[in-house]
Amino acid sequence: MAETSTDRARLVATTANRLRLIQVDFADETADVRAGYLADEVQRAISKLPPDQREAFVEELRQRFPTWDARVDLTSTPAQAAAAPASAMDARELRDPSFLVTRLIELAPGLLPEQKTALSARLAAVGLAVSTGGGPEWPAPALKILKTKLGLPDADNLDATRTLEVLTELVALTTSLDQLVWSTWRQIAAKSTLKKQNILQRTMGRYIVGDQDVARANITQDVEKLRQLTASLVAAIGQIGRQFMQRHLHKYNPEEIQAIVQSEKGGGMFVSEEVKCWRKYKELARGLDEATVESEIQTAVAEYAEGLIKGLSR
Repeated sequence: MAETSTDRARLVATTANRLRLIQVDFADETADVRAGYLADEVQRAISKLPPDQREAFVEELRQRFPTWDARVDLTSTPAQAAAAPASAMDARELRDPSFLVTRLIELAPGLLPEQKTALSARLAAVGLAVSTGGGPEWPAPALKILKTKLGLPDADNLDATRTLEVLTELVALTTSLDQLVWSTWRQIAAKSTLKKQNILQRTMGRYIVGDQDVARANITQDVEKLRQLTASLVAAIGQIGRQFMQRHLHKYNPEEIQAIVQSEKGGGMFVSEEVKCWRKYKELARGLDEATVESEIQTAVAEYAEGLIKGLSR
């Protein structure tokens, strides 16, 4: 018996949901048309039950089926709304924020502009939305520059929340790059005169809160240095093969070794030039180890990047 009641309860819940959807989907139809669709849905549900359960099903469905439909008057006063009859299911749904938001979204396309304005103002008054006239006043020059950077037309309005969300992601990216890139630079170019002057995260934070000791130029300079260093290191990666060859492997070139041997005296007059070249190669190769190669590569990257930065600065 318990299993039968559970199955019927599931069917009641499913049917009630279907009936609510029909009310929404056919809200613009006449009452007779909607009634026909509702009756068909109920009849299909009843046909799935044995005759002795149908009366109980109809009674349970009657208790759950909402009495209000999609033609609800959103301009009515709270007192008028409270006076309207409501079923037990209505009462539960009217206390469910998610259900109410869903209903409002469904009804929004059919609302008049003045209705939307009034609803926005009422929601903003309790902190649930930003009223249409309560957005931030963006400074025109700065707004123009930002829209140009983003490729946005002048007619587009910025969403304050989304603007802050994008700003948050960009700050996270910039500050992490600031730490990583300068840390890498200190490792590969410890003797370089190019040094980090400020912590970009702190500078940006002080500027945003209006610190008079931090100017826009400070932000621009720090960001530009970071941009140049990042771009130069990335460019140096593409040149590392040629740079390393010029700095280190050039001395192992056969022609170079042969020229060194020919310029040196000694080694025995009866020793062939090939043997002398091989001996010279082994002598030079004694300094070819992992640490040396790593140091040579880092030096090549640092010198190329620093030269590129100086060129950009000029």
